[in-house]
Amino acid sequence: MIKKSLSFMLVLMMVFFALPALSVYASSEQNDIEFSFDEFIEFLRIEASIETLDESSAEFSAMNTLNLALNLPVEMRDEFIKRLYNPESWDLTFGESGFTSGVYLPNGSRQEISSCVNRSNQLMWREFWSNYDVSILGISVLRLRQELNYDYYPGNKVTKINKYTAFVQHNWVPFSIIGTPVVTSYIQNNGTRAYGEFHASYKVGPFQGLSIQVTTWRGYLWGGVNGSNDYSWKWWQ
Repeated sequence: MIKKSLSFMLVLMMVFFALPALSVYASSEQNDIEFSFDEFIEFLRIEASIETLDESSAEFSAMNTLNLALNLPVEMRDEFIKRLYNPESWDLTFGESGFTSGVYLPNGSRQEISSCVNRSNQLMWREFWSNYDVSILGISVLRLRQELNYDYYPGNKVTKINKYTAFVQHNWVPFSIIGTPVVTSYIQNNGTRAYGEFHASYKVGPFQGLSIQVTTWRGYLWGGVNGSNDYSWKWWQ
């Protein structure tokens, strides 16, 4: 509770001091925010001071992003800020993806295995995930993730979708808001695929209600009964 209160107070302080220099406007051609590189560094310092890291998140932590930003050549810093609020100039890459799978034991518990069981009467589970990364001049500023978990009989059919979710793993774009993803999932392709899809708004501005929608994120993820899978990430103006 203390950490959350400290985080809230620090963010409020940053917004209070940054608002006089903040200008948000929209036209048919552009959305711009005036924000300096020094303010971006201060934003990362605040985030790094309150984040909790584990091994899987260290590479994309605020602290790591801060170190990369501090090492960015001075002559490239204005270009970095110029691109920060222009999604059309972002470097978009499909990040890591992978899966785990296993069988259900007689007591109903799960056991992970390294390879598929080639028996159609063996109920199995599978979790498939995919990341989508946004970087600017080699510095990661945004990462989204999809996860899909389902039960199936190998080579036969999907029986149940246990979970499909899409969420933001990190967002180091100050004054940006990614709406809660709207997700849907269902079994398709004559019962041989578990499918999930989402869409979420991406806005810039200091507060909810004082922001401008820049784009919409969309993506899907599916897994089959024969070990096949696929995923996609896109954004639209």
